[in-house]
Amino acid sequence: MKNPKITLRRESSRRIRSGHLWIFSNELNSIPKYEPGTVVEVFDYFGNSYGYGFYNPASLISVRILDTNSEIGKDFFVDRIRKALSYRQELVAKYKNYRLVYGESDYLPGLVIDKYENCFVLQIMSYGMELRKHEITQALLEIFPDTLAIISKGNSKLREIEGLSSDDDLLFGIIPDVINTDDFGIKLEISLAKGQKTGYFLDQRYNRYKIREFALGKKVLDCFTNQGGFALNAAYAGATEITAVDSSGGALELARKNAEINNYKINFVQSDVFDFLDESYNLEKKYDIVVLDPPAFTKNKKTVKTALAAYSKLNKFGMRVVENGGYLFTSSCSQHISEDELLDVIMKEASKLSLQLKLIHRGDHAIDHPVLLSMPETKYLKFFIFKVEHRNLF
Repeated sequence: MKNPKITLRRESSRRIRSGHLWIFSNELNSIPKYEPGTVVEVFDYFGNSYGYGFYNPASLISVRILDTNSEIGKDFFVDRIRKALSYRQELVAKYKNYRLVYGESDYLPGLVIDKYENCFVLQIMSYGMELRKHEITQALLEIFPDTLAIISKGNSKLREIEGLSSDDDLLFGIIPDVINTDDFGIKLEISLAKGQKTGYFLDQRYNRYKIREFALGKKVLDCFTNQGGFALNAAYAGATEITAVDSSGGALELARKNAEINNYKINFVQSDVFDFLDESYNLEKKYDIVVLDPPAFTKNKKTVKTALAAYSKLNKFGMRVVENGGYLFTSSCSQHISEDELLDVIMKEASKLSLQLKLIHRGDHAIDHPVLLSMPETKYLKFFIFKVEHRNLF
């Protein structure tokens, strides 16, 4: 049986020819009433086929191109996941925990799979992928026969946009209360059920390691610490005083446990980060290193202005409590905020505070999150380290 057809408008063909894997609703000649998740064959205005894709008439992203003409069953997922694994084995084989599948960059649009020891966590942002969770699960079990558990996490606003449930779904096995693992010398207990996103923020791995070069003998403030990533690495490197702040009691419970099993002394504070930074400033409390690793302040283009105001305020508050000659580690995981926009708001706030910033490191997401150049959407994380100095005003 042939797959239903989707035809693009004339002006939409160039972007798809360049390798972009999303087709937006306003780029279609018409919006057919196919069921969400239907596999369609995509044709451009001139009748050229671009293979199959998942269709969702209720989503702004109407079609996610799969870059294939094969049937979309278990064998398709086995092939794609094996190719993704081959890349990871070449580059991140030394890690026990890594991103196995990074959506569009692994030609599996709308699907993220993270591996933690022998457990797998899925994030599905496509109706078509959601309908094929069984095939994905069977593919993982074929490739990794020693798998203990597979869970699909529903805690993403992107699922709401796709019309998907926010509930978690245990696909195989039993999820352990915690996974005992390590991260380059640091023991970790990771909770897949209680942790944010897939359990641990693997994209910040190399940026967390970077603090080891700076933290010896330093006073460190880790804001939005989650399960303690930057704080733990600062302790590993020999920081003398570490404060880690988060508004989530559940995250701090996990972070405290991680500090305890490593015998690290870290002061954990449950507080709104903005309130904590403002109070520290009023008390004239200063730190040698301030880490700002907030959640995304925007998930769409409509709220970029509001998000930039939040990044501006956050970095202003952070810089105010950095010792003269100290360091600001700051990041954004908002895909709709560009690197230039983030640098601009930081620079403006530094100028208002009569501070000079020296950019000494620019980071990115880890290599298990490869960027597909034809899809700028696959690049989202910005990370900077600044040396912060008072300006000499005459």
